[in-house]
Amino acid sequence: MALDAGLNVLCEKAFTINAQQAEKLVIKAREKKLFLMEAFWSRFFPASRKLHEILVNGDIGEIKEVTSDLSLEIVDKDTPDTSRLVDPKLGGGALLDLGT
Repeated sequence: MALDAGLNVLCEKAFTINAQQAEKLVIKAREKKLFLMEAFWSRFFPASRKLHEILVNGDIGEIKEVTSDLSLEIVDKDTPDTSRLVDPKLGGGALLDLGT
């Protein structure tokens, strides 16, 4: 709607659920000569930029494995199957709710 209204868009978190939706937005923004960007905050965080520099330069050698964990209960036994939190068609799962 913002692109249709001629507005530039800077959107926090995932702004689409899949690549096809993102491509439609990119095409529309290019056609209208508008700025469109997903504002994933950690991409611009100084520590993330420094880590990227270290990895690209090979300063710590070849990375062979990365393990991470973010444990957070966003649904429980009472969450219905129709909830947006669990329905993949509505972005359910980690995409929109776990600080990807």
